[in-house]
Amino acid sequence: MKIIIIGAGIAGVTLAGACQREGIEVKLYDKAKKLRNIGGGLLLWPHAIRYLNWLGLGDCIIPYRVSVKGCQMVGTKGEIIFTADYSSFFTLIGGEVLPIDRSLFQQLLMTHLSDSILQLDKRVIEIKEDTHQATVFFSDGTQESADMVVGADGIYSTVRKNLPHYAIQYTNNCWWGGMSERKHVPSLASDEVFVAIGKGKMCIAWPAHGDRFMWYLPIKMPAAQLASQEEGITQLQTLCADWNPQVQQIISAPPSAQRFHLPLYTLSPQPVRSTSRITLIGDAAHSLGPILGQGANQAIEDAFVLINCLKRNSIDIPSALKYYDSLRYEKAQRLSELENQSASTMINDDMEALEAFEQQIRCLDLATIYQDLIPLVDEKACHTLKSNFIEN
Repeated sequence: MKIIIIGAGIAGVTLAGACQREGIEVKLYDKAKKLRNIGGGLLLWPHAIRYLNWLGLGDCIIPYRVSVKGCQMVGTKGEIIFTADYSSFFTLIGGEVLPIDRSLFQQLLMTHLSDSILQLDKRVIEIKEDTHQATVFFSDGTQESADMVVGADGIYSTVRKNLPHYAIQYTNNCWWGGMSERKHVPSLASDEVFVAIGKGKMCIAWPAHGDRFMWYLPIKMPAAQLASQEEGITQLQTLCADWNPQVQQIISAPPSAQRFHLPLYTLSPQPVRSTSRITLIGDAAHSLGPILGQGANQAIEDAFVLINCLKRNSIDIPSALKYYDSLRYEKAQRLSELENQSASTMINDDMEALEAFEQQIRCLDLATIYQDLIPLVDEKACHTLKSNFIEN
């Protein structure tokens, strides 16, 4: 079997590593001339770490674990409205959440790949398929065929053009983020998540390895008003003027990794994400917002499910891809719903609704807040998913 993967982000590199370990011939292509530091971090929840371990790829992140013991949320008036210890919550979800620099994680996954697998500066212009193979045509005039092609090329996927009914949607939010050294924001606890709620915006900061923290800050605004790359942080400081003082320090700190800012689009999952020889994983199939921190985790889970579907039915790829589709839609759809609900509640410019939220959250605990998410990501959910590939 030979597989071509388009896109060397978290989804693509994870799947490439899994293919290599299973002895499957794999080629990984990306349009970038070099893999750059895109800035910001991501959260690896315990279910994604479990899937990485089952794929034989989890050892690379062990040195980068950090201890996150709790969280604190500050409301619109600057007062603490919620605190929690994470120990019981981590027990519910089957382990600790790992905040990690996104580019570092990508590089760590790359260490599992042979040098010959990844080829950069390869822009896809077309994909054709027949009953036996799929062929990728590149802008440099070259082409390559394989038993199947996997689109791991993000929300603006070129591969997805081969599938109907997909459409990206603007969330009405723009999103800033980055990695910064803790010394520039000494008031942030080294083992605690910080959350600040403001009118039409919120800020979340997680401690990360290397005495740094990762932060992201979505703001409700029209996409057309987003400043250029050069003016992004200046615009953010203007939009957050006279808000929380800790947020002021976060966004004014010198970046230790490239900051980013972009309009936030999402892609709702569809029941069918595959043809007979082409399929999608990660953001190419279902792009989530940042509030629940599930995007990278779903990309890793996609890779785990797809490689196991192919192992289960390696001689009939169309059937394997139908089975893959059947296992992914319901969960992806539910996570999309939960993300949208969370974003509409927490990134809100209706002060009356925000004040109602702040009063409500004072009376809750993490188990209640995440009661709909926990059954989708806990250890039982992982083993239930894995059981689909264990023959009776």
